[in-house]
Amino acid sequence: MKTVNEVCLMMHVTRKTLYYYDKVDILKPTIRAGKQKAKLYDEEQLLKLQMILKYKKAGVSLERIKQMMNESNKIKVQVLEEVIVQMKLDIEAINHRIHYAEKLIHELKENDDETIE
Repeated sequence: MKTVNEVCLMMHVTRKTLYYYDKVDILKPTIRAGKQKAKLYDEEQLLKLQMILKYKKAGVSLERIKQMMNESNKIKVQVLEEVIVQMKLDIEAINHRIHYAEKLIHELKENDDETIE
């Protein structure tokens, strides 16, 4: 069993993150022990946290991670494919905005060269 501090050091997460995951029911401590009800995590919970962090890094929302935790790998693959499609659409939209902003810069520079007499 690992304490909150040990988990934070091992998994490079903050205490705030662990408390939030507990609050939203995505990762509960295995037990609460002692007078102060210290939160302890077993190996299974650490593996679950590791997967949560991987999905989060891949761009999956916590809400969606929570929904898919007990799903088959087939469903998880589908979710990741959907995330990839959405990210590609986001990139395309950003590229359009960049292009538009560059066009505006060009127009402004051309107009800046004109002098009013």
